[in-house]
Amino acid sequence: MKKLLALAVAALLLGAAVPATAGKAKKAKQKTEGSIALPAQFVDGSCFFGLHRRTNLVAQRQAQGIVGFDFDVDPKTAGGKFKLVPADDSADLDISFYQSLGDITDPAAVPGNIAFETREAGGESGTIPPGFPIAIVCMVTGENVDFTYTAVGK
Repeated sequence: MKKLLALAVAALLLGAAVPATAGKAKKAKQKTEGSIALPAQFVDGSCFFGLHRRTNLVAQRQAQGIVGFDFDVDPKTAGGKFKLVPADDSADLDISFYQSLGDITDPAAVPGNIAFETREAGGESGTIPPGFPIAIVCMVTGENVDFTYTAVGK
């Protein structure tokens, strides 16, 4: 009986020594930094994501940073929150999440996408849409602007 009681006390002490966060999964995080040289403003004043998407599609994703910047979204962050912050507060950056970059045989076709486009200086924030594994950052106004994208899963 003494051995059983000693084992029970030892188990309780050991359990108290384990942090309360043990066993909880850490939220997935993603941080992507990039730079965009030139703005890509569409005639209606919105961001012309298609200019970067089509250029990068033909260039096999080697046209980063000219008129946009694309990257793979960590699927573990889907449904979580993101924040896109330009280094220059006067620049207007937007972001769109895409199902794919498209098909080089039909570059005019636009893949499914969800855009975050506020018409004001700064970046964007919101919820990362599930099923959209590629993000494109587009610059409406500014030049040679660095940015940071951060995301945290649910």
